Amino acid sequence: MLSRLIISAMFLGCTILGIAANTLVPKAAVAPKYPPLAAVARVSGTVAVRVTIDGSGSVTKAEVVSGHTLLRQAAADAARKWRFESAPTHTRTTEVKFKFSLLPERDESNVQTTFFPPDEIEIELTPAKPPVNYGRGR
Repeated sequence: MLSRLIISAMFLGCTILGIAANTLVPKAAVAPKYPPLAAVARVSGTVAVRVTIDGSGSVTKAEVVSGHTLLRQAAADAARKWRFESAPTHTRTTEVKFKFSLLPERDESNVQTTFFPPDEIEIELTPAKPPVNYGRGR
């Protein structure tokens, strides 16, 4: 009886939050750093990473499913650092998405990270304008 009550409470809590009961809920979601080479090359896009989670909620494997080559490693490294709510005793697999966006250059550089529960992060980089050299010095 108690286990049914706990399962019902978990389902009700997930329904209230708008999260399906079978969805893995992250406890710690780490955003990747925008790779400098990708920023210089003006590369943006979404990287999907399939992660395998053990019973304690730790990521045991992160495999890039899609995304630009210059963004893949940063996304996979960040996905390996995610932690999820404890799952039943078996391993589970889910997909997390990292959306890298480059905004127009400004006087100062800025990075903004937004988390979209349960499994998506957007990283927006505003690069600084390069200094202007008017031929004075090298």
